[in-house]
Amino acid sequence: MAITKKPKRVKDEGKYEYAWLLFTQQINQAEIAKKAGVAERTISRWIAENDWVSRRAAGNVTRDELVNKTLNLIDNLLMQALYEGKTDSAKLADQLSKLAGAIRNLDKQANVVDIVQVFMTFNRWLIGQQPLDKELTDDIIKTVNRYQDMFINERLSHQAR
Repeated sequence: MAITKKPKRVKDEGKYEYAWLLFTQQINQAEIAKKAGVAERTISRWIAENDWVSRRAAGNVTRDELVNKTLNLIDNLLMQALYEGKTDSAKLADQLSKLAGAIRNLDKQANVVDIVQVFMTFNRWLIGQQPLDKELTDDIIKTVNRYQDMFINERLSHQAR
């Protein structure tokens, strides 16, 4: 689940939002079209026009993965300096300081990122529950997703202050 940007012309925003939700859950385009009640070419157009593939990928990268990759970069820099006998300690210190700052920034964003991950997991669970619970309709899932988006947007606006 991620914050979605609406295309310029959408006849039914509910279908668009539901299609985006299904897309974030790795559901194929044919199934998305069927569940959302739109043509497959509409789904293809929404994916292309709104860069859904990149946005889904960005939403699936966890804070822990980013922190680990940054720590690996720090380790690589230190090992490279050690093995190559680099004497430019000011440059190395600057690089390490920037990477440590990146980790601090990731930790500040942890609350929203963690919330998004939980919401995405919950949405996948809801979709999986649909065949088992006839009261769990597409409209209920859309409503839950709308409130999740509102909650995340509110959190993001508070963090920006």
